[in-house]
Amino acid sequence: MCGIFCSVSKRAHLRPNKAVLDLLQRRGPDSLGGATSTYSAPVTPSGHDQICLSFVSTVLLLRGSQTVTQPYRDPEHSCILCWNGEAWSVGSNPTSGNDTAAMFDLLQSAVDSHEIRRHPTQELDFVIESLATVAGPYAFVFYSSVTGKLYFGRDFLGRRSLLYKVNGDQLTITSVSSGSSGDGDWTEIEADGVYCLDFQHQASLAESSSEETVQWGDYTVYRRPYRIATVSDGSPNVSVGLVRPSGERLELMVR
Repeated sequence: MCGIFCSVSKRAHLRPNKAVLDLLQRRGPDSLGGATSTYSAPVTPSGHDQICLSFVSTVLLLRGSQTVTQPYRDPEHSCILCWNGEAWSVGSNPTSGNDTAAMFDLLQSAVDSHEIRRHPTQELDFVIESLATVAGPYAFVFYSSVTGKLYFGRDFLGRRSLLYKVNGDQLTITSVSSGSSGDGDWTEIEADGVYCLDFQHQASLAESSSEETVQWGDYTVYRRPYRIATVSDGSPNVSVGLVRPSGERLELMVR
């Protein structure tokens, strides 16, 4: 397994404390890496809100012959991925080599497609459509500095851990907590959909239906829920739907 840590704050870049960092390294002894990004989010016509994002990942090599260091980034550092999982296949194509790079390419293509440039409000739909093609257990955090969106979640069966803690303007997401009394109250992120923080459009997200948003401290979190669509009798595969607000259903296979 690998370890994921992500913090979001309006005040400063924050790293995991020593206890959490030690536990993350036990999960991923082959590599330890970190990354930071700062997003200037509009809050009023004349003002901006600084969002400080910090990422730490530890890696346990399971696929491929070489360790791929995380957080995984493109050369321009426009996107950041923290990945804990196994992508056995993407669509009908089995994944060869290390799947971190494959997942990064998949998600980056989703947020940087020509369709997104024409319809920027549909970015979440494109990310969901991409994840719907992935078979395997996973938890992930993916950030696009170009669009100011942070995506995170777990596969439908919740086979990889992901927790969160919120304290006002500080939101922390991690694979593991220390469990000590001074480490705060952690809550498991439900394996019930794909979550998104849109730092550019927090106000518009807050106006969405209550069924698709949750309030974590100062942040409005958009959730696109999973829905069970069909079960194929005699097959080990379960078809699971991600439902758009329009009611259109997207299917993915969970194995």
